[in-house]
Amino acid sequence: MTSRTSKHAAATLVALGLALAAQTATAQTITIDDEALARAMTTGVLWESELISRSPTFKAPLFDALGSTGGGIGQGSDKPVSAPIDLGHGLQLAVTGHLDLDTFSAVSVSLGKAETDMPHENPWGAVTSKNIRNYPAYVEIVKVAELFNYAQFNANVRVQLVCKEGPCSKETIRKLVETRQVSTPGLQLTVMVGNLLNLIVNILEVRSGDPVLLPPTDFVFGEDCKLSLSTKVVQFKTLDALNFAPQEMVVDSRETTLTYGCGRWAAQSAVNVTLRPTDGTYPGTNEAKFRDYEDLSLVYKFGSTPPDFCSDGEAWNVPREAGALDSDGRLTMPLVWGLCQRGTARRAGDYATTVEITAEFQ
Repeated sequence: MTSRTSKHAAATLVALGLALAAQTATAQTITIDDEALARAMTTGVLWESELISRSPTFKAPLFDALGSTGGGIGQGSDKPVSAPIDLGHGLQLAVTGHLDLDTFSAVSVSLGKAETDMPHENPWGAVTSKNIRNYPAYVEIVKVAELFNYAQFNANVRVQLVCKEGPCSKETIRKLVETRQVSTPGLQLTVMVGNLLNLIVNILEVRSGDPVLLPPTDFVFGEDCKLSLSTKVVQFKTLDALNFAPQEMVVDSRETTLTYGCGRWAAQSAVNVTLRPTDGTYPGTNEAKFRDYEDLSLVYKFGSTPPDFCSDGEAWNVPREAGALDSDGRLTMPLVWGLCQRGTARRAGDYATTVEITAEFQ
């Protein structure tokens, strides 16, 4: 027998054509382990960065700029995006902490600062969607600038990966584990300037410093649920051919151990197991067929008590509750196989079949 696991719209704007300076950010992979998955079902936070401090400066367009200046967070190195950033799969990226934006003259005299705080107590609702002169922005820091030559963005923030609904549901975690990986192009500080009539909005070029808050990242979630048997081959004893056999009796039995594990995040969940014999079953019975041999059939039973009669077997092809995952997210239980005598005679021959086993928790 064999087993397997179951498993912005935004106003159209005319750009001045100044591109962001090239920034190299090495891609990374972050694994969200079983402990973090379990904790997220209480806090809603799957992962957060260490405190990130950045102070990049940005060149003013052309020679100087006069108008509204806005700072935001872009996804990757592009224009700012609406908050919070939706990654799909029930996930969002949130940023918490403090941001301020200052503009400077050519001789480094500050021309005024704008700032914002983003609390972390409720990360999935910490940042609301705002606009800078109809321009979608992740975080709005807007000031009406005097003539300035460059802008400096100061950030002391944490990036968080959070569930959209607040504390992550068990169903969300299950789907993340099944999806296995969710990717983002990252987050980067971005500065924009618009003229007084909002006819032109320009993404400023980086002059110096590192604007990257999160490089391109692949988030990998836990480990797939695993189902295994202590043995994948059950060998019954050799039986004599008989003219008068003990009809409807279980004439031999064997025990195997079924193990199913999903991690602590799935603890206490009820587990359903489904067994499907590839050669089918006899109508109106819980007996599975053997290939090319009709004198014997196969029955099974959860637990360590062998069945005595053919009718003692569990039903095939339907989910059967096998127990619940323990505090570590594991279930281990005996599974007994019974060899059932169908008729009053037993001819010589070989009996064999394959059973597919799947498991899932509720």
